[in-house]
Amino acid sequence: MAPARPVSRRGNPSECEIMSAESSNLIDALPGASMPVAAVPEALARMWDVSPGAETGAPSAFRALQMNLILHFGVKTSADEARAQFDTAVEFGQHYPCRIIVLCPEPEERDDEEAMKGKLFSQCYIGPSHREMCCCEALILGYGTRDAGFLEDQVSIWLEGDLPVYYRVHRVPTEIVRGRYLPFLRSCSRVVYDSAVDGSFLEELPWPRPGILRDLAWARILPLRQSLGNFLSGFDPGAIVSDLRSCRVRASAARWNEAQNLMCWMWGGVEACRAAVGADHPFPEFEIERLPESEGSSIEIAWRYTDGNRFFRWRHNAESRVSILSANLTGQTVELPLPIRSLAAHEALAEALFF
Repeated sequence: MAPARPVSRRGNPSECEIMSAESSNLIDALPGASMPVAAVPEALARMWDVSPGAETGAPSAFRALQMNLILHFGVKTSADEARAQFDTAVEFGQHYPCRIIVLCPEPEERDDEEAMKGKLFSQCYIGPSHREMCCCEALILGYGTRDAGFLEDQVSIWLEGDLPVYYRVHRVPTEIVRGRYLPFLRSCSRVVYDSAVDGSFLEELPWPRPGILRDLAWARILPLRQSLGNFLSGFDPGAIVSDLRSCRVRASAARWNEAQNLMCWMWGGVEACRAAVGADHPFPEFEIERLPESEGSSIEIAWRYTDGNRFFRWRHNAESRVSILSANLTGQTVELPLPIRSLAAHEALAEALFF
């Protein structure tokens, strides 16, 4: 019987943890025109109004929205993180036109008389041919944690109707998702998180259907999975799993969650090969170890076989686009470089959302 799939664990912050005193409110760190929350829908409608006599000449023909993307921050999110995640969402919107709704909580200690604050961001982008244009819009909501119970109602008002809803959570604690937002998230097409930031605790929630939750760490290793999968697909499944004793992954701290996901991918591949050939020998051991900091941002794979002659080794450093592979699965040693392109942040987000 195959062992249970390994899962990484990291501490999950509490929503009541407070950002450092020098940090500004999250909504203030994001671009856009400030306005009362109730005024945002009307301002958005005026912005795209190209009827005769309208004050704007917005090219609404290029505002062909495909989806809603909700970007939800936890209170532990720093201003720099919020801006980086917002920029990623906007760049994603240039390739997949969407309405972006950004939720920026403030701890109770920072709640003031204005319970909710609004911002509206819009921008049009010209493509490489100068004949292509894409318009992007973001509705930004700042709210006190005491008002979180009203969040679902406010988000529902801002959503573009009849379009699928995708949810990206960043530093929102699992217990908060379970207690406040899970009923709403069940209606979303996909929920995306990053285990390198949030740990893997969201996987433990009772999601209503498989596949709704996606890890950005899994999405980021797409080029690695493609490159290794293309190489291994050239071998008979029996050559891969026959007498396979152990599969070891070693990774630096910066790539630990990617390595954990890569190990799970290998686990699934080995299990599929064993099923294809009807293997009845013991399932190989799977190990994951931490590389010393001097190794940089790296991941290594080493497979060992009982005969001592066959092997599979691979090493990748994120600072280089070339990984080194050496293997002997059929009695002949092969050594070759494998070029690997790292995904941009918006590409990893698209991979997690759609695939």
